[in-house]
Amino acid sequence: MENRHCAIFGPVLTVVVVRLHAHDHPFCDDIMGTNDGVSSSVPASHTITIALIWIKTCQLPNLPPTFLRSLKTSKRASDIPSIRIWYNLRPQTCSSHHDSLPLPNRYVFDVFGTLFDWRSAVVREFKCLARDASKRGSNTEAMLSGVNWMEFTDEWRKGYGRNTKALAAKPTPSDSFPKLDVVHRQILDDLIISHGLHGVFTELELTHVNLAWHRLDPWPDVPQGLRMLQRGYMTSTLSNASVRLLVDLARWGGISFDLLISSELFGTYKPNPRVYLNAAELLDLRPEEVCLVAAHRYDLEAAKGCGYATVYLRRKGEDDGEPEINTPNEKIDVVVDDLQDLAVLLGCMNI
Repeated sequence: MENRHCAIFGPVLTVVVVRLHAHDHPFCDDIMGTNDGVSSSVPASHTITIALIWIKTCQLPNLPPTFLRSLKTSKRASDIPSIRIWYNLRPQTCSSHHDSLPLPNRYVFDVFGTLFDWRSAVVREFKCLARDASKRGSNTEAMLSGVNWMEFTDEWRKGYGRNTKALAAKPTPSDSFPKLDVVHRQILDDLIISHGLHGVFTELELTHVNLAWHRLDPWPDVPQGLRMLQRGYMTSTLSNASVRLLVDLARWGGISFDLLISSELFGTYKPNPRVYLNAAELLDLRPEEVCLVAAHRYDLEAAKGCGYATVYLRRKGEDDGEPEINTPNEKIDVVVDDLQDLAVLLGCMNI
């Protein structure tokens, strides 16, 4: 029998690895992704046993729901999402998780898609709007019946990406910098015309649905995950949303931050480097003392180019059809499945 400690997550997530025999499947290699030619399949009983050792060793008082659920269904080690947190680190034994992690202790968060589920909320508002408008007559009902509001919402979001990136490409701050509500409304108006819906909705209705971005619901892991992180770390937004929009989202979602930072403050949009560099300066920090958490690789790559540490938070459907990122690379330091996993990883277990 061979016992090994893989302190790849610091002492909080120290994993005791037991090789029963040389031909058994190494749990540590399964976690690290270092396929040495041996199948990574591990019997469920081994997985649960090792997971229980992990819990006992780390003395975790609060585990993310994803981890607890996975214990009931796992058939192999890599099925446990809370363990399947990847680092751009080599295995090492550490005396303090603060010393061992490749991350600072100031965290700034992208908002749309990373912390808030924009798609579900906006689609819901469009469907309500269409239902009310359909009552005005058969012609209106016929016009609206063929609209796929999920696709319509995705087009709106893609227009946001194109327009903000075009504005971000301007080399100097613009005195005529348009706030995001204005950008959203311009895209919405164009979509209404291109889908043959001109005149279907009133101006009041269009204004209301344009502000749906102020009424997004946070992802289920976010409220608790943020509270856990805030026990030991500074948190702030770093978003293309305006300051007012961020205030409304925080209030609507019942979450809080130490600070709300918007690209609006710097007269441009992400991924312009001014946003990341000026945000660090606003915090009186060097860029390398700040970590961006986001669900979009373009955002993280731009932040890394400015010196930030980066955490990729995987959200299904958020990365514009790009292949899912499963492991770190030169631009992404850490990959996690949800915010509570990140909090546990950083030692913020007590809520």
